[in-house]
Parts: sequence; structure tokens; C-alpha cells
Amino acid sequence: MRKVGEDTVVGERGVLLDTVRSATVTATTHMITYAISRERLRAVVANNPAARAWMLDEMQRRYESDARA
Repeated sequence: MRKVGEDTVVGERGVLLDTVRSATVTATTHMITYAISRERLRAVVANNPAARAWMLDEMQRRYESDARA
């Protein structure tokens, strides 16, 4: 389980790696969230290589920190 904060992206791994969804989010405080469909996110990253690169970098950073813990 991981604690996330403001401006955190979750749930992109399945879309970027073309696998099943693996994220489940449970709020412990009030929060505002935005949902984006798999199809829309695929279109965004297909048309914006910088966004895709950023998401992949963030994903790698997150999972590397899990491996060290």
C-alpha cells in the first residue's frame, strides 16, 4: 500500500504497459479526483510523447522505490 499526495497520477500502469488494471485507491480524507478512460489516455500518450515519457519515468521511479523498501 502506498500513500499518495497532491498531483499524483495513479492507474496509468495498465494503460501504458497494456496490462490489466492494478491500482485501487481508497481515500482517507476529502479529495478531488479526475478519471480518464483507457481509450482517452491511450490517445493522449500517443499524441504527446513527452507526457508518455513523464508517466513512464514516474512509474519507474515509484516501482524502483518499492523494490528498495
